[in-house]
Amino acid sequence: MALNAKGRPVIDLDYTIQSRGVYLCPDATCLTKARKQNAIGRSLDVQVPNEIYLRLAKIISRTDAETPGKLLGLAIRARNVVVGSTAVELGLKRGKVRLVLIDISAAEATILRTEMICQAARRSMIQWPVRNGLAEMAGKVNCRVIGITDNAFAHALIKQLSKLTKDS
Repeated sequence: MALNAKGRPVIDLDYTIQSRGVYLCPDATCLTKARKQNAIGRSLDVQVPNEIYLRLAKIISRTDAETPGKLLGLAIRARNVVVGSTAVELGLKRGKVRLVLIDISAAEATILRTEMICQAARRSMIQWPVRNGLAEMAGKVNCRVIGITDNAFAHALIKQLSKLTKDS
């Protein structure tokens, strides 16, 4: 969501409007909560028309924006991640990382070390189902570990990845 040149709220899925904007996670629960609390209107300091909420609900329901890859892509663009095993380890120790994703192609030693650190920090670690997928998404050749620092993204990814494993 962003304000257009006339100061009216518009849906900006591509993040192309250069003005004040707000992020809304692509989840029906987030939309309901945001609407109930008038979070978008308060953040943009405008009245959000009902038709915007209806269009947002339609977009969320008809797209696959909740797929793990798209959610991770959003988290990366929103800078709600730390990339690489050293950064993730430091983030876990500082209490910033909420969820750890580890590539299915990661070395056994990396998996065991990350798992041990996650257990000590009481955080979940989930294997990313696509070989070298984290490296591609993060744009880092040797990336095997990503830490999610935002609670909403972490919960949504856990939900989607658990759906994925149940369907398999």
